[in-house]
Amino acid sequence: MNEPKEMELKYLVDDNFDIISFVLYLVNNGFTMEDLNHVTNEDIYFDTPDRLLQRTDSSLRIRIINEKKIKGTLKYPVDNDGLYMQRIEIEKDLESKTFDALLNAFNNEKFDLSKICPFPFLRLFNSRHDFTLKNGENIITLSFDIITYNEAIQELMVEIETKKTTNPKVLEDINELIKRKYDLKTTKQSKYQRGIELTKLAILTRKHL
Repeated sequence: MNEPKEMELKYLVDDNFDIISFVLYLVNNGFTMEDLNHVTNEDIYFDTPDRLLQRTDSSLRIRIINEKKIKGTLKYPVDNDGLYMQRIEIEKDLESKTFDALLNAFNNEKFDLSKICPFPFLRLFNSRHDFTLKNGENIITLSFDIITYNEAIQELMVEIETKKTTNPKVLEDINELIKRKYDLKTTKQSKYQRGIELTKLAILTRKHL
């Protein structure tokens, strides 16, 4: 099976971050703007009772795109040694946003999902602006995400994902370019991992107030 590999840089940014200036910086350094799009995603994450997926940098979710299209996605890591996490991403169209539809979509895969709990571990809403940029043979998608975890915790994130490239080090090269002007914090964590950690931290903080 030729499973698609997800290769992306992730940066955590604050409320003062200017995404337009950031994109223009890349455009002024060799990239051209190919496309611009905005989508809203609702993601519903599932896991085993002992959170095996979270602990292994994996995730299983239902995604509702613009309140219409529904997809199921299974991700698991294949390389965590570099600047960014590389994950296999298997995506399926779903007929409904039910747990049964999600499991049925993956029933022919090589993974045992029998221990997955039918109750969601995390819900998030993401307002996403996608910028498609090109530099020679390299095409990337730069996404600016405004994420709300469990209707309570908000986080801003920039993701840069390769869509087409002949350069295996293209993300490292882009990161070096970004570092010339910006001091941004990178993360290898998935949104599922970050959402679980941030909501847990918020609960612990409230308990100690």
